[in-house]
Amino acid sequence: MSGGLFDYVQNQMPTEATESLSEPRSRTPLEITQAEQQQALERSREVYKAYQDNIMRAGTLRSEIIKGLQQGENMAILFLKAMEIIACMTGEDTSYQLAKDTVTAVYCDALRQPEALEVARTGVQERLAHLENALQYANSTEKERILQAIEAHHKKLEQLSE
Repeated sequence: MSGGLFDYVQNQMPTEATESLSEPRSRTPLEITQAEQQQALERSREVYKAYQDNIMRAGTLRSEIIKGLQQGENMAILFLKAMEIIACMTGEDTSYQLAKDTVTAVYCDALRQPEALEVARTGVQERLAHLENALQYANSTEKERILQAIEAHHKKLEQLSE
C-alpha cells in the first residue's frame, strides 16, 4: 500500500530524537498561559507609555531649545537640552549624564558661569529634597547614610553659592 496514510505518517515522524530529555522543550505560542499573556501585555503597555512620555519630553525640550536660541540662552544649557532629547529618543541615559557631568565640571567648577552654577544648584536641591523625603521612611541603618548624603549636599550647595 504505497502512498497511503501509513507511508505519510512514517515520513512525518522524526528518525532521530531532536530533543534531549535533559533540556526543557521550548513551548509553542499556544502553550502560553493566560497569566503570561497578561504579563506580556502589561510590559508592552509600560514600554509604550515610557516611549510616549519620552516623545512628549523631547518635544517640550525642542520647544525650549528654540525659545532659548531666540532669547540668547547659554549654549551649554541648550546643549544639555539637546543631549537630553537624544537620551529620550534612544532610551540611553549614559551619554546625557556624561555630558551633564562634563558641562558642570567645565562651566560650573572651572569657569564659574552663573547659568551653569544655577543648573548645578537646581540639581543638588532636587536630590536634597529626595533625600530628605527618603529620610522619613528610612530605618536606622539607612538614616545614617542618608544623613551623610544630606550633609554632603548642603556642603555642595555652599560651594556653588560662593
